[in-house]
Amino acid sequence: MLKYLALLLLFAGAAHAVNGPCPQTNGPITARAIATRASGISPLLVFYDATGTTYSGTLGGANTAFQDLSYTWNFGDTLTSGTSTWLYGSRPSVNKRNTATGAIAAHLYITEGRDTKYTATVTVTDGTTTVSCGVGTTAFDPSGANGFPGAATTCYFNSTVGSGCPPGATPTVSLTTHNIPGPGTRILYKCGDTFTGGSSTGAVAKWSIGAYGSCQGTQSGLPTITGTITVTSVNAVGGAVASDGRISDLNGATGASAMVISQPFYIPPTTAVSQITFWNLMDTAVGNTALYSNMGTQIGIIQADFVGMGTQQQTYLNVAENNCLNGSNTWAGCAGAFVNLDYQAILGSHFDGVGGSGGGGVETVRVSACRMCVFANSDFLNANTVGSTFKLNDGNNKNTQCQWTGNWIEYVEMSDNFYGGQSGAAIADWVAENPVTDERLRFLIAERNVFAPGASGKVLYFGVMNGTLRNNAFLNSGVQSGNRGAQGSSFTDAGCTSGSSGAPTFPLFPQGVEIYNNTFQGSSSVIFGGGGFGGPMNNSFVKNNLIFSASTISSSGSGNAVGNNTTTTTNNPGFTNGSGTLHVISDYKPTAFFTLTNTPVPVWYDALGVAWSPTWDLGAVHH
Repeated sequence: MLKYLALLLLFAGAAHAVNGPCPQTNGPITARAIATRASGISPLLVFYDATGTTYSGTLGGANTAFQDLSYTWNFGDTLTSGTSTWLYGSRPSVNKRNTATGAIAAHLYITEGRDTKYTATVTVTDGTTTVSCGVGTTAFDPSGANGFPGAATTCYFNSTVGSGCPPGATPTVSLTTHNIPGPGTRILYKCGDTFTGGSSTGAVAKWSIGAYGSCQGTQSGLPTITGTITVTSVNAVGGAVASDGRISDLNGATGASAMVISQPFYIPPTTAVSQITFWNLMDTAVGNTALYSNMGTQIGIIQADFVGMGTQQQTYLNVAENNCLNGSNTWAGCAGAFVNLDYQAILGSHFDGVGGSGGGGVETVRVSACRMCVFANSDFLNANTVGSTFKLNDGNNKNTQCQWTGNWIEYVEMSDNFYGGQSGAAIADWVAENPVTDERLRFLIAERNVFAPGASGKVLYFGVMNGTLRNNAFLNSGVQSGNRGAQGSSFTDAGCTSGSSGAPTFPLFPQGVEIYNNTFQGSSSVIFGGGGFGGPMNNSFVKNNLIFSASTISSSGSGNAVGNNTTTTTNNPGFTNGSGTLHVISDYKPTAFFTLTNTPVPVWYDALGVAWSPTWDLGAVHH
């Protein structure tokens, strides 16, 4: 990929001798990374976490290792699951699945007939010093001894078994869907066949539902499931929860809810559902919802294609929001112990909520709680006329109460996505839900995304402490950064008692926000506060942006730096617009030359992976 070739060239002269198992130290950088799974059954989703990386010097920008060091990943996958490209997002059919950027990353390993070991390598740099380190994982062959061998697999078909059923599996004629398999077992449905019936339920560990034949990994000829697949875990009193499961290679085509990972909504469990992977799922006639997850850790949606929406969100992760382990609903009572919602991913997927008819804000995709999350190489399209295409908010427990319970949404990577089509006031909404509930987001990187709403004037609502927007392109849209309302105290519920309609009384507005090297074309703007926001961002900066619009930068707040931008609309950048739609990031390469004499912000390559020269261009894409 051009991005990583450029990085290799850029860092060829840097201190790059340190490379080995994590952690590794070189100069001021100590690279630390972990893999969430040392082994598992293919398709195996592994999250990689380098948020423990430290820096002993002083960085530019907000001076945080998460925002201002550069992280690139090579997942060590030389099979098709690594060498193929993503189909969606801001660089469709260009970005390879084997690479990623940011301190949080995730990869889906798919073996080809044998257990396979991999080493994922993260490379960290401050622009001068570079260090790499690796962590290992093993993906097991799903039909091998560590997977579901022989009779542990059942192949269901309509009339003839056909080809592709694994040796020793149990072939069974059936026209209905079936319960989630028991512990250590797998169900495979024949490609091209249709299965009808009621819901499938269960609460087990190490299970898999998929397809057999020639359709795996493709979006053609998948088995059609007309019932709802529901995985229900039980509460703290009952015992076991669903874990280590895969649902893959199915076509929902239900016109109703298709895939649901659930658990008791009003009794917080001791653990959430864990390690559930949704891979290569389709539903192109969603009547209301496509996929819901109440609470979970290590939950991933990869290569989904969902089209349609009714009166509810089409896809929703962590519906039950943040819950205290002991069932408390207060900051003091919770004592910092939460149901584990770490590690959520949406990769290479297409979500189109066209047809949404909910009266309120009905989003195409909504995530109401998560930590260490990555959303990349995906399309988020067409909410209803009130909602956004992607809402990210930090809900306070199952009741969405006013008082903060103490858990942040934090360490989020948003990269290489396309946000477009119909939406409400915002094309994307990453901020507290309203002026009353005390919700808190911090450490979010958004890079190389394209925001192109179907109507002009839409904005990205960005209410994030230590958030970074870099190398993005905004068509007829912009950024509004701040917070919707004052936030409460961590220790009291001042102004925010249960059932109270009053807003909290202690202000907490975003600090350390970086908005740089972005391109704004059309009716664009960058606004601090205003428009219903309770307060602007402070001690932040907006620099090195190419702004070709009639709007200017509105800088309220205190301690903010605004400079090295161009808002001269008479100097047409003459974007190359190779696609003719301005919907992919490469469209925004300017033909005119808008330069800076120096760079006061910490970035080393543009949205296409081209290394910056000593004379820098403005905007997301290098001249």
